[in-house]
Amino acid sequence: MASEQALGTAAAAPSRLRILPWTQQLHDAHPVAPWKSGACVTLVLAVAFTAFELALGRQHLLPDQTTLRNIRLAYVMFLTVGFALGASLHLVAQARRTLAELLPRLTLPPAEAAALLEATGRFSRGGLWRAGLFGLAISVLVPLLADPPRVLYDPRHWLPEMYWHRIVVLALGWWISRLLMLVVVQSLRLRDLTRALPELDLFDLSILRPFTRQTLTHVLALAGLGSILTLNLIEEGFGAMVALLTLQNAGLAALAVWAPLAPIRDRVREAKERALAWCRGELASAAGGLVAERETAERGRVADLVAYETRVGAVPEWPFDAGAVGRLAFYLLIPILSWSGGAVVERWIDALLD
Repeated sequence: MASEQALGTAAAAPSRLRILPWTQQLHDAHPVAPWKSGACVTLVLAVAFTAFELALGRQHLLPDQTTLRNIRLAYVMFLTVGFALGASLHLVAQARRTLAELLPRLTLPPAEAAALLEATGRFSRGGLWRAGLFGLAISVLVPLLADPPRVLYDPRHWLPEMYWHRIVVLALGWWISRLLMLVVVQSLRLRDLTRALPELDLFDLSILRPFTRQTLTHVLALAGLGSILTLNLIEEGFGAMVALLTLQNAGLAALAVWAPLAPIRDRVREAKERALAWCRGELASAAGGLVAERETAERGRVADLVAYETRVGAVPEWPFDAGAVGRLAFYLLIPILSWSGGAVVERWIDALLD
């Protein structure tokens, strides 16, 4: 009952304290596939940048490694901004679908369930600004691991492409931090929902699938972000920066898995312990019956209890099946595959320019 009251308090907060970011409001008013929104942002930036380069005649300098490096970095930035926006919209849409599937099966009054569904995608204004400003600080400081301050922040040393870098990197930090905050907040909200789970049926844990699916969606978003960031490794000097951001993503991925699924594991473990304790008590009673020469009546019951104990013991405590584990492993490989593909493409480009 206390958990339901806590959830009710959390559900009431959105109407007073939480807001929808303007990008989410725009998307809700004119819904399109999230990936199309992200792709549109990337495409607009890429086209504008390409037109800028052609207008300045910079294409004639492509064999120059410094110019080529700056152009490649610009396109990676555009791709990252578009991904962060599209992934954020996708996570909110997926969370709404998950809640719509999950809430009817939870022990929550309808009004509280509706309030929780309405809260999806909403955040405190202060939290949004803190996340954005943190991202801006990271976007200014982390590049120092790759280039010295005089190159990054002294306009006298800037090539034309670097003006784009300095502007887009601010949007990059802002949107990446918003995406990371979204993963953290939604993971913690998902954890709170585990308190409203009804008594678990160990032989039908389908109610847990929405938790697992949403968790994997969060991990996929972080893996996708990591895969784009690793494209920077094809340039010299970006190893420390990418390593730092990869560690950050790995920590957030661990949180995204642990926060909602560890309480579920505890619930499953408790249910198993209760079932096994009951079963062992019944086995002890049935064993006493065997000693009292009621073998024929008790032998079948003992066999049933042993089979029940075996089946309960085999129930996994973590809500992952083989398919979910395989997807999780693949998601963790995405950054490595992205870096390998980027390295191959870079060699092809260099071969063509030579």
